[in-house]
Amino acid sequence: MITNQISILVIAPLGRLRDSLAVILKSSAEFSIVGQASDGQAGLQLLRTHQPEVVILAAETPDDSNWPALDHLQSLAPQSQFLTLTPSNPQQAQTKTAATHQLHVENLTAENLTQAIHALLSPDPM
Repeated sequence: MITNQISILVIAPLGRLRDSLAVILKSSAEFSIVGQASDGQAGLQLLRTHQPEVVILAAETPDDSNWPALDHLQSLAPQSQFLTLTPSNPQQAQTKTAATHQLHVENLTAENLTQAIHALLSPDPM
């Protein structure tokens, strides 16, 4: 059993994106999904409970509820690093995710996700 797994909270609506994240993260022994929530509000309690090292947040949701929750989530967990999965329209995402690392959903692969998580946790940001 690996004890030094990177703890990850996934905040994304039910569906293909969230399923893909779970498959990618569970396929690697270095990651542990400590919780999954459909939106930022539901993610607040999981964030308080688990205090994950990384929070993966789908920026684009049907009701756009994750944007207002982002600042609150970050203030509750200053030790957590945030990876925001953004839509393919980078102009929309850039203004809202300045304090997070971004990965465009269209570029979501196991390799890109792993690299993004490692970049978040690296003491020397790129």
